Amino acid sequence: MSYTKQNRKTSVAFIICICVVLLCMSACSNDKGAEQMTQAVSPAVAITMENVAPTAIPEPKMQVVLNGYSYAFAHDPKWDGKNVWIPGEEMLRLLEAAQIDGDGTWLSGNYMDTEGHYRNCFFSQNSKSYATDTIENTFVESDVAPITNDGTLYITETMIENTFGECMTYSTNEDTLVITIADKQIATLQQNNNASLAFLTLKPTDDLQDTRVNALVSFCIKTPAETWLSWANRLKQDGFTNVCFTTNAIDGPAVDLSFASIEDDIPDEYVEVFRYLKENGIKTKFYLSFWDMAYRHNGGEIAQNRLNNEAEMERYTAYVQMVVTRLKGLVDTYALWNEPEANPDFYQYIAPEDYISMAESIIPIIRQIDPNARIAYAGTSDYLNEDGHDYSDQLLSSDVIALVDILEIHSVNNDASPAFRSEYYYGYEEMWKGIKTLAEEHGFHGEYIADGLNYRSFFSLNVLQPENGPYHPYEPEVAAKYIGRMIVINRGMDISIGTSGTDAYGRPAEGHMIRNLAYLMDGWVAKPSTVTVEAQSDQTRQYTFIDDNGSCYIAVWNDGEAGIVSKDTVCRITVNGMQAITAEAWDPFTSLKQSLMIDTSNGSTVLDGILLKDYPIIIKIS
Repeated sequence: MSYTKQNRKTSVAFIICICVVLLCMSACSNDKGAEQMTQAVSPAVAITMENVAPTAIPEPKMQVVLNGYSYAFAHDPKWDGKNVWIPGEEMLRLLEAAQIDGDGTWLSGNYMDTEGHYRNCFFSQNSKSYATDTIENTFVESDVAPITNDGTLYITETMIENTFGECMTYSTNEDTLVITIADKQIATLQQNNNASLAFLTLKPTDDLQDTRVNALVSFCIKTPAETWLSWANRLKQDGFTNVCFTTNAIDGPAVDLSFASIEDDIPDEYVEVFRYLKENGIKTKFYLSFWDMAYRHNGGEIAQNRLNNEAEMERYTAYVQMVVTRLKGLVDTYALWNEPEANPDFYQYIAPEDYISMAESIIPIIRQIDPNARIAYAGTSDYLNEDGHDYSDQLLSSDVIALVDILEIHSVNNDASPAFRSEYYYGYEEMWKGIKTLAEEHGFHGEYIADGLNYRSFFSLNVLQPENGPYHPYEPEVAAKYIGRMIVINRGMDISIGTSGTDAYGRPAEGHMIRNLAYLMDGWVAKPSTVTVEAQSDQTRQYTFIDDNGSCYIAVWNDGEAGIVSKDTVCRITVNGMQAITAEAWDPFTSLKQSLMIDTSNGSTVLDGILLKDYPIIIKIS
């Protein structure tokens, strides 16, 4: 940090990555994730607390420039003649730290340093000593302690730069703070708009209702129950009010027969995890996949085509009865198997006629034991090929569909993008209209879920698919943009979303997109409105929503192939028949927002010069 009579910009190339202390919520939980998860750092780190008298922060407002753009902190930075005081939490979020926590008197956050090492920083108003890394017990002694002001913990620019690297210059003459964050994409959202950018503030976690976005954890028995209790506290913070959480494996290739006992009984400590999830407002879905592990472990043999004989169905029925009895009142939804048309070589495949017969037998059992629980049906994995399509249609055409509460199709395929399977991507809406029509013709009137959302980045392919697999890789930024599109597309059709191996752990760009959209769209209802988009591109897409207060939201983007850096498209948006008082644009990719210039002179609301991105931006019309 430097103080000069002239403005001086310091630009230091550094990369701030995120390492969230969550286990990978992939279809296959792994021991590596469990090991990393145990590195969670409690806010109550071993720092010597001092009785430091708080220092009053002066009131004058300084100008802030972030990567060349005017920026407005929610709480203004202050200069006291020696130090620049920065609102700590917002600065950590701008630097894309993760697992940020605090109560206004202390603050912690996880980050990856410039050498790729996992770090956790910690600041407290009670101590001049702050931690740049609690894991390695790396502390720095400051001349001053952090200060609480307006319920926010302020830390000095020196504390920030000692932790994250040099990134600021303050001009005393002009009272201007210049912040430069390398590789952070920042841009105005409207041409000729001089309004300051600001950080996109999300609602308090406790105010979340139902984001309609779920996470996935399989084979939780392989990780200690107390670890899952810690993990559960992060779910809602990352935007998940729903989780698919199973004690055994949901996919055949992940089965480990050494855990055979889990299909005979669920240990008390894991039942308590389900209870904890419910008490914390997390709805759980349990996949009733059954691998007959005890029978196979003791030398029994089963056919690859599952549930096609009376003896095996008896064992499956006993398993279902055990699970539902143990988890009665704790689980929101029981799913009748996972991807029954998949993995015939790993004892997962069920012929469609056998699946329908199984559903007819199992549904009354669940209703009798746990009448308040919901039942999810189908859960098929592939609508891209003819066989998968035909399999799903047979389930949809059965009258048994009228007996269930949820229809689940794993339709968000990794290759459903303009880059690889463009015909599938651009035909996605029509495909789902056909699914809904067929299901409703046979008596279904429940909730729809599009599961399997995961555009795999190079990172996830290295971790989950180390060999040459069937997935096309994306750059993390591109994966995040397609994830954002699919969340909005499905929510625009009143379809909930299930993620698979896509979360903030090791995938910060993707995780931030999920979290931001989950929070922003919480409680929204899709409502078609007369919105006209006139753009330089002929590939625009938009959806409209309303909230409980009657505010209107437009999600709009350029629907061509996404890139690491967006190629902005200028457009004019007209909301017919509505005269707005204010309008604001929200950017879930950069976590920034900006007030918009509007024209209501013609009886409608016109927003000119909007810069469309290759991912959804949200425009709030009030």
